[in-house]
Amino acid sequence: MALLEVSGLVAGYGAITAVKGINLRVERGEIVTLIGSNGAGKSTALRAISGIVRPRSGQITFQDARIERLAPHQIVSRGVSQVPEGRGIFHRLSVRENLLMGAYQRRDAEIEPDLERVYDLFPRLKERLGQPGGTLSGGEQQMLAIGRALMARPTLLLLDEPSMGLSPLLVETIFSTITSIREQGSTILLVEQNALMALEIADRAYVLESGAITLEGTGAELGRDDSVRRAYLGEE
Repeated sequence: MALLEVSGLVAGYGAITAVKGINLRVERGEIVTLIGSNGAGKSTALRAISGIVRPRSGQITFQDARIERLAPHQIVSRGVSQVPEGRGIFHRLSVRENLLMGAYQRRDAEIEPDLERVYDLFPRLKERLGQPGGTLSGGEQQMLAIGRALMARPTLLLLDEPSMGLSPLLVETIFSTITSIREQGSTILLVEQNALMALEIADRAYVLESGAITLEGTGAELGRDDSVRRAYLGEE
């Protein structure tokens, strides 16, 4: 069985159904991306997997156990950690305190070594450990949000629009880091509007339109698909 398997997932907010019975899977060690336009239901799908939004129906299985009825902190403790859209850092806490918040459920002796791992991935954070998170640049805040999620030692990392609002140079840095995180042992489910960059690093990809999956395949296959290139890569 896949590391993560989503079957018939329906989720939304009030009278709005944002995700309409989707099926997807993520195998251990993969980068899988969900692409689609604004309002397609991508972020809602991630929130349902992480427990922030309670599914209306369907099954979410992670490491052979059902998790769709668990609370978010229980899902984190099982090995799923999310970097939310908009970063969601604690603006008044220092960089170090923000990172430690990611490890709030841990009681092991490896927290300091894991902090060093984050500093290796993001040297700028080490230079700003005592600085309030809210005073960082947008790119640095995104690094902090990813580093905080990694401090939970996730088996599966959910990334929601990590390139949003960043300069092209920082986008390159973030995507290079995502690849490095996978190489260090994490599996990644990525929601991203920068379809070109996402498909370049993804093993597999799904296209989500109006809450339903309309295409799936390898990142390379969808990158060559004419309809995807017209809709999401800006090509005629």
